[in-house]
Amino acid sequence: MLRMGKGGRTIVLAAMLLLASAALDPFRAAAHVVTSANAYADISLSPAQEEIVLLTGMGIIAYSHDETTFRPLDKLKRSELAYWAAEFHRQAEAGATAEQAARSALSAGLIGSLDGNADYGDVNRAFFGGELTLEPSGKIRPDDELTREQFAAFVSERLQEPLSVGTLPEQAGYESGPAGIVERVVVEEERDGYDVQIGDQSYRLYEHPRVMGASSDPAQWEGQVLVRSWTKPDAADSRKLALHVLDFSAAEAGADADAGAEANADAGGAAGTHADAGADANANAGADAVAGHAGHAAAGEAASAQAQPEGRLSAVVVGAVSAAALLFLLAAAAARRRRRRDAKPAE
Repeated sequence: MLRMGKGGRTIVLAAMLLLASAALDPFRAAAHVVTSANAYADISLSPAQEEIVLLTGMGIIAYSHDETTFRPLDKLKRSELAYWAAEFHRQAEAGATAEQAARSALSAGLIGSLDGNADYGDVNRAFFGGELTLEPSGKIRPDDELTREQFAAFVSERLQEPLSVGTLPEQAGYESGPAGIVERVVVEEERDGYDVQIGDQSYRLYEHPRVMGASSDPAQWEGQVLVRSWTKPDAADSRKLALHVLDFSAAEAGADADAGAEANADAGGAAGTHADAGADANANAGADAVAGHAGHAAAGEAASAQAQPEGRLSAVVVGAVSAAALLFLLAAAAARRRRRRDAKPAE
């Protein structure tokens, strides 16, 4: 067994750190796809879960990896709205806290007060420059307070509103991207990312894309219909476009609507007793779907996490073997130096 002194142990420790670094390196630049299943822990049953993810991608809802919950049913506070507006309109200084950013929004006139709960009038002012028409007698009144998920739904529905300074995506620096069938998803080993082919055109995938209505594993997108997307020039090569926000959810909703329409037509032609039985079955199925929604989402994410590109695993194996060989050589060299030092006669 090798006997090592303090110097030898230091060398071995350094080699072990190198081993860990080599094993983890292939994953450092891999795309972290944000979906409704992993963005926040508490939005899986929210009817606005996809809209919440969409607005984090647009920078309309300020997103932080430190925040694990969104609290969709909580009333939206004016201070929170001010913080989001300051970040979106670039009124906050770099490194500013949420409170400092909110005060910047107040100073810029994006909001009239930081006290109390926000209402639709505040949202209109903060993100739409007051250009939306909200009637006091309408369905959505300017003085009505709203929850955080209602904010996501309201703003998402008006994402393409033609404002005097451009639509919200345009203000965020986005261009409308491709739509159509995802023909192929390719792992790019050199830059450790993905290329997504839609039709006959290939696009790079941003390192932290927001995806609605699809898996967090890009390999699972092949054959799915991308309804809309938004792009920005790729950071590594401005001549290429990178997909930042991808929305598959509208296609999914359309398929569900078609299936529902067919089911309703069949039910309409059935006898009354059969209709009652069908209604009971649909109610039970709906309850099962709600109860199992979170479980299915978690299972899907677990399956996606297990599916790693073959090239990445190969890189891990090569790195681990190389580092292990280096570890052995360094340990052997340290042991030889130790033996030579011990063999020297004492003066």
